[in-house]
This record gives sequence, structure tokens and C-alpha cells, in this order.
Amino acid sequence: NLFNTTIDSVVPSVMNGLNASYIHSNFNFLNFFFLLFPSYWAYILNAIVVRFIGFTGTWYLGKNYFSIENKKVLYLISLIFALLAARTIYGITIFGLPFLFWAFLNLKNNQKQIFSFFYILFYAFYSHFVLIGPFILTAVFLYFYFTKAFNKNIFLGLVILFFGYVAFNATFIINYIFGEESHRSVWEYTFNADFYLIKNFIINLVIGHTHTASIVSIPALILMYWNLNNKAVRITFIVYILLCIFYGFETWVQYFSSLLPIMSGFDFSRFSALKPIVYLVLLFHLVSNKRTPIRIIYLVLIMQLGFNFIRDRDFLYNSILVAKIDLEKSINIYNSKIIKPLNGLLSKTDKKKFFKERNSFANIQTFNQFFDPKLYNEVKEYIGASPETYRVVNIGLPPAVTQYNGFYTLDAFQVLYPLRHKKNMMEMSGNELFKKNVLFRFGNNHGAGHYCFLFSDEFIEKCKFPTNVFCKSNIDNFKIKQFKMNPQRFREMGGKYIFSVVEILNAKENQLSLEKIFRSNISKTKIFLYKSTNEQSNSPSKKIKTGFTQS
Repeated sequence: NLFNTTIDSVVPSVMNGLNASYIHSNFNFLNFFFLLFPSYWAYILNAIVVRFIGFTGTWYLGKNYFSIENKKVLYLISLIFALLAARTIYGITIFGLPFLFWAFLNLKNNQKQIFSFFYILFYAFYSHFVLIGPFILTAVFLYFYFTKAFNKNIFLGLVILFFGYVAFNATFIINYIFGEESHRSVWEYTFNADFYLIKNFIINLVIGHTHTASIVSIPALILMYWNLNNKAVRITFIVYILLCIFYGFETWVQYFSSLLPIMSGFDFSRFSALKPIVYLVLLFHLVSNKRTPIRIIYLVLIMQLGFNFIRDRDFLYNSILVAKIDLEKSINIYNSKIIKPLNGLLSKTDKKKFFKERNSFANIQTFNQFFDPKLYNEVKEYIGASPETYRVVNIGLPPAVTQYNGFYTLDAFQVLYPLRHKKNMMEMSGNELFKKNVLFRFGNNHGAGHYCFLFSDEFIEKCKFPTNVFCKSNIDNFKIKQFKMNPQRFREMGGKYIFSVVEILNAKENQLSLEKIFRSNISKTKIFLYKSTNEQSNSPSKKIKTGFTQS
């Protein structure tokens, strides 16, 4: 679908045929990596390019507009931003912000105009419109308006950024406004005062959020001691706090946005995507103060670099794999020595835990272990028929894995998809929807959000996670005892096989037969292959409501 301008193009292997515009722009520069290289190397090369742009942009921004004369300090700050714990699969959405700010400051000062205009267009070409587009346009306008630096070059730059986003995301925008009703349209939010909102704000301030960047702000707070009288520091820090509040109280923000019909499901709390660039500017201001001892600055920056490394899964997990660290022992020490004391400091009772304890059964998989092509090829060969002739759903497996291996799935994790398909999947889940763990998830804001799965209440309870995937418990000897899906709806949607990582003891009641158990020596994964039969169950399924009733 690269450069495909047809708004009704379909990706047949996802959700029984998902419109391509629901996924992301067909014109995103990120796609080139996956066009030219195998998926693994595309991911790696994109990550290198994205972080290099982050490093270079930070270097020029600090050197040209914040007068950072100490090259060692500038190098450390550039490295800090380049190694942020942020998702590189979003392209330069986050990592390209310093260069974008630098480009607009160039336009303000009538410098390097051609290159600056080109980069602004490139940013629209290589960033995630939904995550940053509307918010960066608003932020740039407000910044130069309130600093009284708005000129015709800034205006032209904003026009290029705006129309660049419109051009590169035209099919998505058209589909969002005029297309089929999406699952987001029925999201409901409440305007209730809750301790969770304050907790969410504190966590967002201290360790950040994975949608944008997990920024540990403790180092900056240390440097604030020497900069309390600095007006620029105070203003920047207040803006950073406001962005943290904005995301911490996201349900309130989303409640008000949902009152506008066209904005229903539009997440205004994503203004927090601006946090990384605001934090970078705060660091620039903090290290510019000559009253701050240089040794303290070095210490704080190295500390920040260390936090970035720990919070970034790319670096941390690969380091653990290479070093062959005893993961279970390390996690138990982490929980007992760090997380429990922190929770104790922030709460007078054990019931209010601010930070999650890591699971001691955690398993870090390599790329090949996660996707395990050999295992799924065995399943494909056993079934024999061409994958496009049947549909599958998963229990305990991320649908992305089976999709990657060529299967056509009814389930998926997607940030945008038709409401019609969600209703069908809810009906397929049958009486599982009325059980306590699934009901809890469906009664929480998003109606299960982007998790469009065949739910199993017992599996969710065992895994201590609100979905059927990414199990956080040891499930070697676990079996689903009472599973109550809607087999008729499953067949009507074209479903024929269920891939489950655990055995379903009452499979026959769900008109399923166990075909074969597949075991992988690479990933240690087990797949119980169940096939739909036409045998009628003795226990009729309860009529399922397909609307969303939020608590």
C-alpha cells in the first residue's frame, strides 16, 4: 500500500479485511525501511536513523539557540535525547522535535530557510500524525504568538507542516471524518474525582509514559536547586508540570472532548507528546546557569543517561540477553529493594501502589523467538489449506504474531477499526463477556479499548492482565475449565481455527475439536490447535448485547 491513494484499499489478513487507512499513512517514510529490508533489519535501521536525527537536532538546537558552549555537556544532552525511552516505530515523531524547533527558530531569524522548510515537510512525512500532528501545530503557533515572534516565515512553515500532514494522511483523514463508524465513536468517559488521577499525574511526572517517552525527571529536579530564580526555568518547568497534569487527568480531558460529536474518541491528552521537547529545553536552561557546579551538572546528566538506558526496553532487554543475567533473581531484588520502598514512601497503606512490581516469571524473547516462523509454518502445513480460505483467532498469542506469519485473523490490536467488527467480536466472545474479569475490562472507559479479542475470563484472571495476551504468570500447567464463546458467530465470520497456548477442557461444548498440539524448541511456545465443528452445544449461548454500557 505504499503510495496507494485509493481510500478503499483493504488489508485482507487483519480483522476479516481492514481498510488500509485505519492503520497509518501510506506515505510515511517509515514504510521505505520495510519495503527495502526484512522486518528485523527494517526495525533496527529505522531506530538508528531516528536516534541519529534526535542526536543531531539536539546538538544544533543547543549550540545555535541555547548557547551551550561546553561541548561535553552538549554531547551528553544530545546523547540523552537520542537514547530516550521512546518508541522508534513512530518515526521522528518524538526524536525529530529538536530539529523541528531548530527549523522554526531559523525561520524566525531568517536563517537557513530552504533547509528549514524542507525539514518541516520531511517531519510531516516521517512522523505519526495522530500522535503529534494537531498538537505540534497548536504548540508552534502558541509559542511564537506569545513570544511575539510570529512572522511570515513562521506562518509559511506552519502552512507547509499542515498541508504536508493533510497530503500524507489524506486517506486516513477522509476515512476518519466520512468513513465507517469506528470503535472510538462509542467510548464514554466520566467526570469523577478519583485518587487514580493524582496517582497517574505523579507517575507521569516521575517516570513518564510509554506513548511518548518515559522520562525520569528526578535529575532535573536536582538541578532546580540552583535555578529557582531563573524565570525561563520556572516557566518551562510549569509548562512541563501542566503537560503531566494534562495526561494524568486524561479521563477529564477526554470527557470534555467527547461532548463534541466529531471529536469523540479523539485523545486530547496526547498534548503530552510535547513533554520530551519541553524537558529538553528545561535541561538546556538548567545547565546554562554558570552558578551550578560543573561536577553536579556532569553527575546529573550521567544519571539521566542511566535512567534512559534502564527505561528503554531496546537497550535494557538486549543487555540482559547478552549478559545472561538471572532475570528472576534480578526482578525479585528490583521489587523488594526499589519498588516496595517507593510505594511505601508514597502511600500510608499497602493498598495504594504507585509503581507496579515486575513479574518474576517474565520472559524476554528475541525477535525470532517472538515470531517463531518455524512453529507457525508447521501449523500452516498441518492445516494444508491456503490461509486466505479460513480465519483464525488467538488465545494467549498476540494477533500480530499470527498475522506476521501469514494467517488471516479475526482478532487484532488496532488503534482504529470499524465499530461493526468490534460488535461481531463481542458477540463471538459470548457469555465470557458477563464474567467478572472480562466485565471489569468492558466496564472501564474504552469498552476494552483497542483489544479486539476473543476473551477468556479464566485466562485473564490467571495472567493478571486485562487481555488475552502477554501473560504475566507461569501457565505451564494451566487449563481453561469453563469457556463459553458463541461458536455460531465464530463460523459466520469465517472462523475455522483457534490458536490457544493453553488447553480448553470444555472445547466440545463450544463446538471445537482439538486437532493437534504443537511445541516449539525455539520459543518454548505451545499451540493447541482447535477446529470449529458443526456439533450443537447442549447449553445455548446467552443473547449478547452489542452496544457499550460503560460504568
